[in-house]
Amino acid sequence: MFDVLRIVSLLFLTSAGSAFAAVRYVDVNNTSPAPPYTNWASAAATIQVAVDAATPGDKIVVTNGTYATGGRAVGTSRLANRVAVDKALTLRSRLRSARSPFGENPCFH
Repeated sequence: MFDVLRIVSLLFLTSAGSAFAAVRYVDVNNTSPAPPYTNWASAAATIQVAVDAATPGDKIVVTNGTYATGGRAVGTSRLANRVAVDKALTLRSRLRSARSPFGENPCFH
């Protein structure tokens, strides 16, 4: 009986953690981005800003556009990556087309 309760508790905690995940939005053409970037009206203008604002488990949805700014250096490298993802999250294109900023395979984890 104790093992069953432990398993049920673990499943509850696992599902509860994902219930708190946020969806954050990125639109390079947004002229008024505002944290926490949880709707299109306040979407981040760079992918890196949304990634930095996200917590593990969040989803980031990026609309079409040319994302030529943003990013940061990682580790000891002095060169900036366009996007540095340093936590477990989902990063995907809004439209999932060849015109998306991620090309033909726009879904990353």
